[in-house]
Amino acid sequence: MKMKELMTDLWSNTPVEGVRKFNTHIASCEDKKGFIKYFFKYSWCSEILRPFGKPSIKYGQLKAIVECLTAVLTNLSLDVDKHKEVALKITVHLLEKKGARMQELLMDGRADRIKTGLKCLKAMACTGGEQACKVIEFLAKPHECFSKIAKHFDNTVRECYIELLFYFLTSDNPHILDQFLMKPEVLLSIFPGLRYKQSEEVLLILNSLYKHILMNPNVTKKRKILMFTPETVRHLKNLYSWVGPRKKLPKSKDETELPKSKDETELPKSEDKTDNENEEAGKEITRTVFKFILTLCSSHEHGLVMRSSGFRRSGHNLNSSIYKIISDMNKPWETTDGVLLMSHAFAACPELLPKYLDSLKNLLFPRSSVAFVSLMEMLVEIVKLQKPWQLMESQKWQSVVSCIFPGFPLNQNFYLRLCQSEHRTVRYVGCTLMLAVLRKTKETKEELKKLGLPNDVLEKVEQKFTKEVSNTFGKQILNSLTDCWKYTINSTCSNRSEEEENPKIEEGDVNIQLTDEILIIAEFLNHYSDILASPVVEVLCPLDVLNTILYVSSLKSEELTRSRSAKKDFWVACLDLLYKIISQKKFTVGVENLEENIYHAIIKTNSHFLRSSEFTSYCTRENKDVKYNLEDVLSVALDKTGITDDAENIRYWLKHITGPNYVKLSTFLTHIIQQTVRSYNHYTDYLIELKEKFTKQGSLPFLVDVEPVIFDNKQVPVILGYNKPFSRFVLAAVDLLTANPDDEYKQYFSSVLSDCIHSMYNPGLLVLFLIEKISLISDDLKTYLWHFVSHPELPKNESREVLEEADLTKVLKMSFMAQDFTSLNALLDTENIQYAVRGNMRLIVLQILLYLFVERERANVKVIPVSKTYAEILKKLYVASDEENGVVVIKTVLEHPRVLKVFTPAGSNKSPITSLTQYFIGTVFEKYPDVSLYTYPYYLKMLSSLKSASKKGPFVRISSGLSPFVNSENTILSYDDVEELCLVCLKLPGNLSTSCSPVLYQLVSILQSVTTPRKQPQEETVHLLFNKYLEWTVSKKGGKHKSRNKLLVVMEDFLPRIMTTKIAQQITHGELQRLLHWGPRSADICCQLIKLHHPHGVYFASRIKENIETIPDQAQLISVLLGCEESNNIVREVLPKLHERVKEWSLTVTDGSEYFEELFLECLKAGVFDSGDLIDIYRKTYELTDKKVLPRRKLTYLLPVYKKINENPVSMSKLPFKDSGVCLLHILLNVMRAGYKKGGKNTALMLSCCHLVETVLPEVDSDLLKVSFAQNKFWFFLVKQVLRHGLIDVKAGPVMINSLVILIRAMYINLYQVDVMESHNDLSLYTIYQMIISHTQYLPLMFQREAEWDKLKESIVELQQTIIDHNKSICLEEHVPVLLGAYGASMSAVDQKILRLLHIYEEIGAMNRYNPLLWGDAAVAHFGLFTSTKTYEEPKSNQIIGLLKGDKMFKTCCSFDVNLPLEPGDVYGDDRTIYDMRFLLPLMLHLSEDENLLEIDFAESGAVAVGFTCLSSHQKDIWAAGATILKRVVDKMNKSRHVRFKLPWQWVITIVVSSFDGKELRLPSVVLHFLLLATRLLSCPQDPMYFIILKSIFIRPTLDLVRVPQFNRLYTSEDVFDNRVHMLFLLNFLSTGVRFPEDFYICDKTAATPTLIISLLQSPTADYEIREQTLKVLESIVSIPVGAHDLVNKYHILMMLPMALKLTSSQSVEDDDCVSAGLASVTAAVVRVLAAIWSSMITVKDTVTCLSNRLLLNPTVKRKRDEDKDGSSDASSSDDEDSDEGPALKKLKSGDSSIDTTEKTSESKTKETKTSSDSQENRVKRLQPLFVEDYMNCLLCIATDVINYASPEYAAKYIGLVSCALDHLLKSSLREVETLHTVAQNPDVVKERVYSAFPWEPLQKCLEDTLTESELVRILGSRVEECMQAWKKEPLSEQLKQKQNADCKSESSLEQKKSALNLLELKTSAFNLLSLLGK
Repeated sequence: MKMKELMTDLWSNTPVEGVRKFNTHIASCEDKKGFIKYFFKYSWCSEILRPFGKPSIKYGQLKAIVECLTAVLTNLSLDVDKHKEVALKITVHLLEKKGARMQELLMDGRADRIKTGLKCLKAMACTGGEQACKVIEFLAKPHECFSKIAKHFDNTVRECYIELLFYFLTSDNPHILDQFLMKPEVLLSIFPGLRYKQSEEVLLILNSLYKHILMNPNVTKKRKILMFTPETVRHLKNLYSWVGPRKKLPKSKDETELPKSKDETELPKSEDKTDNENEEAGKEITRTVFKFILTLCSSHEHGLVMRSSGFRRSGHNLNSSIYKIISDMNKPWETTDGVLLMSHAFAACPELLPKYLDSLKNLLFPRSSVAFVSLMEMLVEIVKLQKPWQLMESQKWQSVVSCIFPGFPLNQNFYLRLCQSEHRTVRYVGCTLMLAVLRKTKETKEELKKLGLPNDVLEKVEQKFTKEVSNTFGKQILNSLTDCWKYTINSTCSNRSEEEENPKIEEGDVNIQLTDEILIIAEFLNHYSDILASPVVEVLCPLDVLNTILYVSSLKSEELTRSRSAKKDFWVACLDLLYKIISQKKFTVGVENLEENIYHAIIKTNSHFLRSSEFTSYCTRENKDVKYNLEDVLSVALDKTGITDDAENIRYWLKHITGPNYVKLSTFLTHIIQQTVRSYNHYTDYLIELKEKFTKQGSLPFLVDVEPVIFDNKQVPVILGYNKPFSRFVLAAVDLLTANPDDEYKQYFSSVLSDCIHSMYNPGLLVLFLIEKISLISDDLKTYLWHFVSHPELPKNESREVLEEADLTKVLKMSFMAQDFTSLNALLDTENIQYAVRGNMRLIVLQILLYLFVERERANVKVIPVSKTYAEILKKLYVASDEENGVVVIKTVLEHPRVLKVFTPAGSNKSPITSLTQYFIGTVFEKYPDVSLYTYPYYLKMLSSLKSASKKGPFVRISSGLSPFVNSENTILSYDDVEELCLVCLKLPGNLSTSCSPVLYQLVSILQSVTTPRKQPQEETVHLLFNKYLEWTVSKKGGKHKSRNKLLVVMEDFLPRIMTTKIAQQITHGELQRLLHWGPRSADICCQLIKLHHPHGVYFASRIKENIETIPDQAQLISVLLGCEESNNIVREVLPKLHERVKEWSLTVTDGSEYFEELFLECLKAGVFDSGDLIDIYRKTYELTDKKVLPRRKLTYLLPVYKKINENPVSMSKLPFKDSGVCLLHILLNVMRAGYKKGGKNTALMLSCCHLVETVLPEVDSDLLKVSFAQNKFWFFLVKQVLRHGLIDVKAGPVMINSLVILIRAMYINLYQVDVMESHNDLSLYTIYQMIISHTQYLPLMFQREAEWDKLKESIVELQQTIIDHNKSICLEEHVPVLLGAYGASMSAVDQKILRLLHIYEEIGAMNRYNPLLWGDAAVAHFGLFTSTKTYEEPKSNQIIGLLKGDKMFKTCCSFDVNLPLEPGDVYGDDRTIYDMRFLLPLMLHLSEDENLLEIDFAESGAVAVGFTCLSSHQKDIWAAGATILKRVVDKMNKSRHVRFKLPWQWVITIVVSSFDGKELRLPSVVLHFLLLATRLLSCPQDPMYFIILKSIFIRPTLDLVRVPQFNRLYTSEDVFDNRVHMLFLLNFLSTGVRFPEDFYICDKTAATPTLIISLLQSPTADYEIREQTLKVLESIVSIPVGAHDLVNKYHILMMLPMALKLTSSQSVEDDDCVSAGLASVTAAVVRVLAAIWSSMITVKDTVTCLSNRLLLNPTVKRKRDEDKDGSSDASSSDDEDSDEGPALKKLKSGDSSIDTTEKTSESKTKETKTSSDSQENRVKRLQPLFVEDYMNCLLCIATDVINYASPEYAAKYIGLVSCALDHLLKSSLREVETLHTVAQNPDVVKERVYSAFPWEPLQKCLEDTLTESELVRILGSRVEECMQAWKKEPLSEQLKQKQNADCKSESSLEQKKSALNLLELKTSAFNLLSLLGK
């Protein structure tokens, strides 16, 4: 088709036909893009748009035109940059001018026409930019066409509509996505009726929303909250009942309701799918919806969950939207998904739980129904998923407790009704809920301990949990649970009918079994006892528990529980409960009725369990889940009875009660216990008499008693060798058997005795006693006992019988009785010896040791082979055992007293026991350090043997045995032990000196590693080490005994650290001479001796002077001697002899010796070097650095050389440059050029070079420097190197860039030098600037927002500023977007410099295309820095206002600097948290001119607050700008029709303007801050202060500028509910508003404001928050010098401040944590007040000329004399007029000169700065001693509270104040008495008073983790002696492990680093105070 034909058709009467032809042609055209370009070339698009607006056009014609435009727009999107205007024109025409036509097309019922319109809208959106935003606005218009399209019956129409919406949803442009989400109604239009759509469509929508909105990190939570409202989520929940496509949608008015029956789910499904497919689709939709809602309600990162600040039962918090969603769910407990959703939601938002429970209070009535059980199960799941410990980060710990104990309706009454219910199911779910609460309580306490919280916080949480558990589950609950227990088990419950016991409930209820219910109760009682640490004895009898255990154990498992492990868990829980009950109750054994006897019940139950294989396989000691068994229960019961000594043997008596006659044997054992208790004292006396009897008869036991080994060590509380007599149970059993010699009893008694004999260290007395009672024991035991006493007629058993035994115990026993030890050798050959172990491992080991020592006592010839055999068996047992049994073997052997007795470490032929013991000792230190305490007695024995060793052999053997104690990191030796061992080695005779070297090396190495200021060796040790060092140095020098070399090296490092003054004084000259000739390493010892005793320096100096050949090796020593006054003159005579060596060092930059630098400087001072040497040093250093040789030392020593050369000018012909300064700069810059790299090892060298450059550069001739830099492109390579690495180096980069700035300023001073640079073909400023901005890291650095990069950014901006200052033609308009993107609009230093740079760009006209209206990330996104487009769009006003943060605006206004000039210049402070007013003012003026911006939006954005703030400025241009803003706000309000909204804003501006009365007055700061808070509240009608402020605005036509606004009304508020809010509002604006003297005088005479404010400190009703705000007000007042003087002298504030820390009547009943938190904040406020008082009192009042009227903008300055006259006349006249005003207020109005000021105009500030240096000394006031005394008393009065409660930051500030006051007191005590009020005090008395009153112990605890050992010793003071003795007795293992793990520390977070810095500041302040005190 030709274009002419098309144009003809378009110009004809039927243009639509032409459009149709065009559509047909473009559909068949192959080169569509080329055709469209040709089409646009002649601008024929307007011809197509012309017929679109004709009224006679039909729908078909309209459809053709839209199709044509769709094709045009589709091809436009391929190259939209060239035809953007055309796309915008089409979009505006279709959607704005002719939008009604598009609506008609979309409202047409035909599907093809609707799809044409939707495709056209999508084509518009695809062109991007403003077109997409206009499409979004069109979709959001309030018409019904799109809602109808969303419900259209044609699937293709809905697909087109969804495709259009999904384009915006998946857009890569964040701005388009943000604009789309700002209109949530557009996207939400597809939700109604969604459950009747195809499953594919539903899943597509859900998954897209989940991916592109919910999981999109760029979508803010605010957008998500606005989109996913409860109404929207209700549509999502309706998808649970997804129906699918239907022929006709339902006409129900409420189609969003969930179906109440299952009938609706039976509606006809899609005919295209089978029932199975529909069912699977429904399940998939259900899973997707659940995942969506779960993420929405429980995810902090992607959902709507926000970190809340605390619990509020009202539900008004940040997560209110989530509460609305979950509260809208209908009976969520009835479904699994509902329970999961609720539990996860409340786990993420626990603060919502109380309110939700309030809504359920009517449903929480105990009843037997499925609904109630499901509800309770949901509550259990909610409790289980709670993580209260995570709330410690954002909330107070009260929230942690409230998370588990939310209160009503889950209170004690509710739980009591559950426990007292008649229905087992109700009781079960109730107990389950209570158990879940207690479990979560214990879990929370454990997790809180892992967080590393302070101990006081943990104690408060513990107390709070204890209180809540006690109040919630009180005694009534326990009684009810006991009744439930008895009711379940007791046979009386059988009287009730089965229907009552198990009432029928609804279908689906679970059947609760017996074990399940009792298990829950037992676990609850266990947890209850653990938490409260209190018994449950009063409510539950142990007999009931035992009967329950027996009863349950007798039933079958299937009759008891649904779970296989529940029965075992039941046993464990009951045993645990039983142990706790018995351990807290004292029993008597006089109960004759065995059915009521607790001991009989325990014994019988244990016997029953021993017969149960199921129990014995589970409830054993080896099972880690089992804490206690019945043996432990019976033992603790006996212990409570009073027979503690015999209780531990009860296990042997219980072990053998087995078989069918267990009841009879249980009764027998019970009688034994009863008989023992009755005759306990009698049996004790009998045992003593028995031993004496055998002693007199000569019938001693076959084993001799061993004396006990007792040693006193706090860390090793072990007593070995205690041989107890046999148990009194034996005597009781003998008495009972004598009375009733039953055979079964005898057999049982004999079996028990066999184990008792094996378990005793010395069973001799028992054996002799039993032989006398031979008739009462069995024949086997009788024979066994005769073998112990070697009866002559004993028969010997055959070895064959021994080998047939499989039990190791029996094998050992039979071998011992048969005296056939060959069978034991055969046993050693058995590989699986562990299979022969059947019984207690400890008992087997004791049995082996018993046999071993019995054989030794018999003096058998075969004792050594037998002992070796037994030792091999023990070792084999250890090797074959597992870890637990292996520890038992080692522990049993080491704690045996006879093993210790026969242990002979010095023997030539080690006994098997000694070898085994040493093997076990080594194993303990290697694998089992927990058992290492048992090795200490063996160490003592080795030490004793070592002291008596006189030969080399024993010494070597003992040394090898000590090796595990010395070398192991788990050593139990203390510092004293190692030192004692070292002393023993040092005192050995000469013949053992060679042998002791290895051991001594180990010992000295340990002492060197653990010696700290806390642990120092004795003087004897130091003296012996020094003597030994001198003794061995000769042999080392001669080359002999090379094994000592390592030891001598360690000594050389160790001796200087431990040398004392006393020992140094005792050293003779001969010893000094040997040290001097001993080599370079002994220089450390020599230097330390000189420091401790200066006369030694004279001797060393004289010896060095005599021995010239030793001088070059004594550089370190000579440097120390030069610093000593006694030896300085002598050593200076030696310096000329060091000329060559020191010069050689200076010429070699790679020598890093630190001592030669000091010698070099001393030689330079002494004139050792001549001018030629200095020139050679410069020349050689330059040549090396020019060759890129990096020095290994800093080059600071070159600066004195430079100064020396300048003092005596010499010829520079040998230097590469004719100036020494230029040469030095080239040396430094060569180093920087060659060695500068990011993160390199040379960072310190680079920084030192930079500082030297800054020092030298001002003294260098710039012309010479310029010429030198032009050679060899030196300047180019230097700049390139610095910029390459400087822009990525956050540490050294700022310093390097600043050095470059200094160099540029020196080189490019004027235009001439710029030309010279260019003539030398070197770098121009333009090239340097391009190198900066083209750096790959320039943009990432400039757009970096983290504070740690600010210094580097600041240096880069300063570099750009320097270049532009020299050549402004470099500025290009393309740079502006980058600067705006880097700009943060804040008052940070870097932002202020960027603003200054932007100001220069604006001045020279380089910002014509760009307006600085956006900044930061918004500017980056708007200007498209990372795209190829160059099109600039003016940002909209709403977009600009969206960038302004309300809180930041408010803080900016509150902290406004009244002297800040309008034009950017110098840096004023550094604060990232406030905006720069110099940027805000032009921005607000620009916004005020926008007519499209709503007046309310403009006012609420902060414009009114900014206007009021500017009215307080001293700068007229800023004052005028603020007035202009307010005027334009009023003009906007006058044009507005929103009367109700605009009236408060108009009126508040009007009353302020009326107050000026036509004068250019400034707003006082206190009035300004009232207005700032008022304007903030005008947008918050729900605030309690809203109506108060509104009334104060409307009540008066003007605002009194010399009174505190609304003071009386707020201070004496009569509001019952909000009076506290009113008080806090008053204190808030006073604390920030009182900034200048006029503010103080306004407050001073406004109804006695200071008096009323101070009275709040001692008010009984003022809580800590009010006190804190009060102290903030006082801090603001005392920050003004005149205010500080008045409050101190007139109001006696120093006496009132300590009262702020006292508890009031209302606070005394608060929780301790509230008190601590309140005290912390109040204490910090008190410290701030005291700091402000001190700062103000030491400053002399300013004497600048007073202003005639302080509130005038341009005051006239009067002379002092005129002011006095005017002041007196005005004051006298005003007394008659305003009698109610005080004199201070009258002085304020009259401008009296006595009113001081801290604010100054810029001119006066400049003049004062010029004269400040002359009168600096006069500006520090000499304070009155009485004030300083009162100040010190106030500080000491609050000392304890500050150290205990204040943060480290404020504690450090407080200690600094104490130091200042103390220093002032000490100086004043030394001055001459000037007045009668000056009282000179003794400095020592003052120091002692401060030192004794200061709380050093709490300070030590606070700094415990940061103190080094020397600092700890210093801070302990007089307590250090006692502490050092304790420290030296501590095991070294912990210290050695800490030393090894010192480098394995995790990286700290930002909060931890800040806390560490605060602690460091506190530590520095504390030690400064100690230094001042002379401690």
